[in-house]
Parts: sequence; C-alpha cells; structure tokens
Amino acid sequence: MRSCPFILLVLASLPACQDYKLKGGDAEPAPYDTGEPYTPPVDTSSAPDIVVSPALLDLGDVDAYTRISGSVTVSNVGGAVLHIATATSAWDASPDLTGTTLAPGESVPVELATTAGVGEQTASFVVESDDPDSPVVTTPLRYNGIDDPCSWTHWRPDTGCDGGWPGTGSDGEIALTEWAPVTSTLTLAAAGTTLSLADEGRFAVDDEVFLYDALSGTSAFGHVIGIAPITLMDPVYFPVGSVVQRVPHYTNVTVDGDVQGSRVVFRACGTVTVNGRLGAQGGGWVGGPRTTGIPELGWQGASELGYGGQSTAPNGTSGGGGGASCNVHTDGGGGGHATPGAQGGSDSGYPCVGVAGYGGGTRGEPTLVAMYYGGAGGSGYLDTDATAGSYGGAGGGGGGVVRIVAYAFDGSGVINADGGLGEDGYWIGGASPGGGGGGAGGSLWLTGDVGTTLSAIGAQGGIGSEAGGGPTRGGTGGDGRIRVDGTLVGTATPSPFLGCE
Repeated sequence: MRSCPFILLVLASLPACQDYKLKGGDAEPAPYDTGEPYTPPVDTSSAPDIVVSPALLDLGDVDAYTRISGSVTVSNVGGAVLHIATATSAWDASPDLTGTTLAPGESVPVELATTAGVGEQTASFVVESDDPDSPVVTTPLRYNGIDDPCSWTHWRPDTGCDGGWPGTGSDGEIALTEWAPVTSTLTLAAAGTTLSLADEGRFAVDDEVFLYDALSGTSAFGHVIGIAPITLMDPVYFPVGSVVQRVPHYTNVTVDGDVQGSRVVFRACGTVTVNGRLGAQGGGWVGGPRTTGIPELGWQGASELGYGGQSTAPNGTSGGGGGASCNVHTDGGGGGHATPGAQGGSDSGYPCVGVAGYGGGTRGEPTLVAMYYGGAGGSGYLDTDATAGSYGGAGGGGGGVVRIVAYAFDGSGVINADGGLGEDGYWIGGASPGGGGGGAGGSLWLTGDVGTTLSAIGAQGGIGSEAGGGPTRGGTGGDGRIRVDGTLVGTATPSPFLGCE
C-alpha cells in the first residue's frame, strides 16, 4: 500500500513516500524496486543454519616437511536438524563429517592436518549441507612452509624415524663399505615437475632424489610422486646432463673403512658413526692426464670451463700444466676453490727452465648456496731426456660434494671432501719428469650435531726431480668449504661456516 504522512495519521512517524509490507502484524520496509522478485529472509527458527569457524584457518609460518594441524568447528545454529552431505579437503580431516547430522545447537570440532611443503600453500575445507541459505560453505586453509635447517624443533628430539628431517629410516641400518648410489642424468632440461632421464627405471615413487649441476654448483632435493615419466612434487630447473641421484634414508650408519665417492648424499634419522674415512676425496673435477710423449707439455685439469688443453695457464679453478723446457721438467699447478691453487715447481737455477703450471682460481662463497667441486691439478711436463715408459705425473682430482643430514655424527675418523694428491713424475732409471698439481678441496655440508673430524683441504702436488737439481713438487691445491648446521664438537679444517647451533 502506498502512504504519505498527510494521508494516514497512524503512519505519520514513518519516512515519507516509502513502500511498506505488513508481515506478522509489523510494518517491514521492502527494498526499492530492482526488477527482481523480493525474497524475504529465511526464518532460521524452523530451518538448519550452518556456521564454520574460524572463517579462515591460517597456521602462519611452519617448519617445512613437518606434520602440521589446526581445527575448525562446524555448528548448527538453526532451529532444525542439519544434514551434512559431504565434507572434503586436500588436508586430512578427522572426523569425516560426510553423512553426519547435527541437531539444533550442536557443534563438532574437526582437525585438519597435512605435511607441510615449502613456501605459501593454500587449500580449502568444503562442507555441503541442507542449509537453505548456505548449501556450500568453503573455509580457506593457509600456511607458509619455512625450509630452514635451523628450525629443528620438529625433529631434533625425535629418534623415532617417523618422517621429515632427518629422514624416514626406510633404508634401514647399514655398515657402509662402498658408495655406489643410484644415479641417472637429465636427457632434456628440467623446467617443471617432469624429468626426462637416461634411465628412469632405477627410481620409485616416494624416493627422494638429489639433483646436481656441476657447472653452476646448483643442487636441490626432490620427492618422486610418479614414474614413467619421473614426476616430482615440486618443480625444479636444471640443464641437460645434470645428475639425478637417489637419496638413501638410513637409520644408523657406521663406517670403519675408507668409503669415498663423487657426491655422497644421504639422510640418517639415527647416528652416523665414522671410525674410518667417509667422503669425496678427489671425486670432483678430473686432473690433467699423464704426459707420455717425449717431450710433451702438461695438461690443464678439467673444470667448470670444460676439459683443459696443454697450457701453463689455469683452466678456471683448475691448475695449468707444466711448460716446455730443454731437458728439465716443470710441474703442474694446483687446483683452486675457496683459496687459489699454488703454482708448480721448477729448477730456477737451470739455464733453460720452463714455466711451471699456474694454480687455479677461486669460486663460490661460505654458505654453500652453490656447492662446487674442487678445482683439479694440472699434469707435469715430460722433458726431452725422458726414455720410453716414463711419464709426467697426472694432476690430482678436486674434492667432490658431501651433503648429509643426520641426527648426529660421531666417531674417531674423518668426514672429508679433500682434494686428490698429484701424481709423482716417473722416469725409468733416474730422476723423474714433472709432478702433477694437487686437487683443491670440495664442498662439505652437514646438518646435525657433529662430534667427529671434518676436512676439505687441498692436496699436495706430486714430486718431480730436476736434472742435476733437487726435487720439486706440483702446486698444492687450495682449500674447499665446510658448512655445519648444528653443534660442532669435533674439529674442522678449514674453519666452517656455522649455519645454526
């Protein structure tokens, strides 16, 4: 009915010229005409009414790889029974409310749990019911996973091997006598979650893999969630030729002998006890090869710049080869990494002495964000007086990469990423030709409490004797780098970067 204050005195106190509808004996304002039929609000006194609180479940910053959880409460604040058709979420929900009924005034808490990934992550908890106003209620779920090795509250007190860091223990206890990891290489560049490998059949769902590009020092861990093709949980970006290596998850590890490799990467949810030697000595860049021609210049070591040539100049981080002389040898240069390699020796008193190989350069930084191989040594020069069967010594290999996560490290031995020794020159029946340069130390990164000795030093060069002079050596390799995320009780050479204690 249309009314104005001059017509109906009983409505004189209401605003002028507004539409009213009578409902239940009361005057109720109707909305202005929008062209849509007017729908009165539902009387919740005779209908179910669902409320999910909080409206947003935000767990904030959490430790990646851990089990996280939060709860929401589903309530019926209406006047009739609420029937829940489905309640779904990418997270685990307990209890499952699918098919549940809630009487008026009844509430039920629901725990939502998941294993945290890395970075900002979102999901939803969705409830469908017979609430006439809100048949579908969506509650956003959110957290930020922090991949911080110093955030250890989730695994440091735990030796139960129940997942996450420091590992699942799925490969059991082992006494290591050799290091022979399952490896393959990328046949296509990886720019996502799918890997094209030279040998896919060596991996299985739920394997953890370590990806490594030696040229750039880039590394990453990945979780295999599918095979044929190999599919990872999170995307990675690596060039063709990068190594993909399975990461064993041990419980306790013991090493009593000498176990060395190129990339020693594993997890142990118990203790790694090393009474012998474990690591990657000489497992990085390959040293310059022996010289066997008469005469023959020394070779540079291989490096991030590729295979070397016959030159006294350094090849990036790898040392140069011994240079030409008359009947006098010269030694190869040492490889470099955190510190430069040394130049090889020669008899400076001899009238036609050649130039010895120069040491390799430096690369990288202390935090080991990039894990580089150590530079290799150059090989020695084989001079004109040599006889058949003689050779100039090969350069020592650079140290490799060691990345181990464990509850603790102990024992009387050493975990190392040292450079390899330069080879002595050999001359049948007399003094030797040039010696090879020593390799530089590589990259050694341990996460866990460390009570054993750590080493990533450069190695000595091989011996070479001048004609009529005293013995000299190939150049000594430079130091590598060590990082420890944990309490360091043992000794470390060179001094490590302490990521957290």
